[in-house]
Amino acid sequence: MFSFIGDAFIMLLQMTVLPYIAISLIAGLGKLNLQQAGMIAKKGGLILLTLWVIAFVMILLIPLTFPEWQTANFFSKTLIKPPGEIDFLGLYIPANPFHSMAENVVPATVLFCVALGIALMGVDKKEGLLKSMDVIIKALTRITNFIVKLAPIGVFGIAASASGTMDLDGLGRLQVYLYAYMAIALLTAFFIIPRLVTSFTPLKYRDVIGKNKDLLITAFATANLFVVLSLLISKSIDSLVDKGIDEETARSNVDVLVPISFNFPSAGKLFSLAFVLFAVWFVGTSLSLSQYGQFVLVGFFSFFGHPVPAIHSLFESFRIPDDIIELYLLSDIVTSRFGTLLAVVHILAIAMMGTMAMNNMLRISWKRVLKFLVPTVTITLIVVFGLKTMFGFINYEYLQYKKFMQMETFSEQVNLKIYPEWTPVRLPDDPSISKLDQIKSRGFVRVGYFSGALPFVFVNENQQLVGFDVELAHSLAREWGVELEFVKIRRTDVASLLNNNFVDLVMSGNLMTNAHDIVYSEPYMNQSFAFIVEDHRKDDFSSTNSIMNLDSLRVGILDMPYYVDKLQRYLPHAEIITLNSPREYFKNKDLDLDAFLYTAEAGSAWSMIYPKYAVAVPFERITQVPVSFILAKGRGNFYDHINRWIVLKTADKTIDRIADYWIYGQSEELKLPRWCVAQDVLHWYE
Repeated sequence: MFSFIGDAFIMLLQMTVLPYIAISLIAGLGKLNLQQAGMIAKKGGLILLTLWVIAFVMILLIPLTFPEWQTANFFSKTLIKPPGEIDFLGLYIPANPFHSMAENVVPATVLFCVALGIALMGVDKKEGLLKSMDVIIKALTRITNFIVKLAPIGVFGIAASASGTMDLDGLGRLQVYLYAYMAIALLTAFFIIPRLVTSFTPLKYRDVIGKNKDLLITAFATANLFVVLSLLISKSIDSLVDKGIDEETARSNVDVLVPISFNFPSAGKLFSLAFVLFAVWFVGTSLSLSQYGQFVLVGFFSFFGHPVPAIHSLFESFRIPDDIIELYLLSDIVTSRFGTLLAVVHILAIAMMGTMAMNNMLRISWKRVLKFLVPTVTITLIVVFGLKTMFGFINYEYLQYKKFMQMETFSEQVNLKIYPEWTPVRLPDDPSISKLDQIKSRGFVRVGYFSGALPFVFVNENQQLVGFDVELAHSLAREWGVELEFVKIRRTDVASLLNNNFVDLVMSGNLMTNAHDIVYSEPYMNQSFAFIVEDHRKDDFSSTNSIMNLDSLRVGILDMPYYVDKLQRYLPHAEIITLNSPREYFKNKDLDLDAFLYTAEAGSAWSMIYPKYAVAVPFERITQVPVSFILAKGRGNFYDHINRWIVLKTADKTIDRIADYWIYGQSEELKLPRWCVAQDVLHWYE
């Protein structure tokens, strides 16, 4: 319910963005003559570029403040989703402008509008069209202002939904982003940009900030740049007139500079990109140098539109789980005010410096450049490393391990017996009776499991046997009307124990192989091979080329000959070490392994236990591997029954629900509902 309200509010906010950008860009440029356009492009463009460079430098400094906290997360499909190839031609060239608008391709739409606006400069009898566009802009502004009035409801829905699904670990790390964003944004707004203006113009700090206190307070309070634009224009003109510029000249320049600059991303808007870098840190990954270039380029052009789709696009490129966007929406309640404040200072700087430049009052010299750079760099470094030091004193506790180890079986359970240290006891076997009838007759089904089979079978902190396959086994036993026994076995004994009737089946997230002495059921899920590596080596194993360039490579893998052979073919230069359990890789440092080949789904669970490790997927060679139950040979009817049961549990989404809980960590919908005022006090619904 709350997420519906929040989503509706966000969609309403986006409704007028692209139409406003298109019409205001065309009208703003169409009103200019060629001389004005040339001067603005040359002088105003240089100032705008300088402010963008400053903004991106400050944004890229924000991750330097983040502390080195341990972090790990449940598996996300983005881990195995290859980053999409960016169609730069389609992104920036509007072959079909209407398609670009319909698909919300903002850069291509902006280019089309700029081209049309420039073309209008030389067209006669355009006044009627421009006046009509002004009317439409006013109408769009009224719609936007009305939607902004709904902000309390929309923000409540967003905050309620996010707070209901966000754990304490996530909220604890969010404070790092909020403090860093606010500090760097305030530094940029009240020190760096004003110092840029005062270093190269006759204007003083009070002309930029002091005389505009009411403007800045209003912008901060409303978090709405629209509502202060007219006041911003008049304040800029007053400051320029005080410095000797003719009022008519100041007004004509500012009236062009402010509307045009408003249609380009401001420093305040670009600062939202900092959340992408925070999300990268939040999920415990990193960006390569080329990805930083992509971040700047794609992020900049995408921010001609609304930040949310732009951030979604970057999340997809950098394989960041989409659900973290909820954190952005929650943080935006605070950061939007600081972003609007910075946007106002940004446009003030363009209006003042641009007018000074067009009136030949801009003063540039090496002395002034140094006067600007030296104190700016000094203060910035003090703030950045001061934040880093401050974050070091925050009492942070890594909670994902506890969250994972506290997980419990959520479905209805049957009576369960566990034999962690078991002496084999053979089950009675009558060939004349079907395997299933024998199980029902004895009243229990015996399941073999392996040690270290996270998240399929493991012992939680309450010493309960839990996991994906344990959940499935309870469901299977419940439908057969029998009790359940789980017996720990060794991988090397599987065929012997199954074929000699010591266990009925093996359920431990088993990867299907071509073994001839056992039978695999139909797969109930697919997993993807990945390398489990120490955090700092993740980039080394994220592409085949980088792996091939590694010397003296030692890679561990479970003792499964079929996959050992595949790994050796994939990495012929590597030394392959077989292990009996994934735990050996994490605990036995004497093995001196560079990586462990496992699956991304299971590897993510292990990384929560050992957060200094991460999952790395070389996307050129994503290999899907089926996961099945293991059965004895010669039990055709039992095999058929198990396969039908898997088909039925797949069709009724039972397996999907269990995967959501144990693989993806989406536990909220499966637990008992939280106490709610609307339901438990007001009884609005059951």
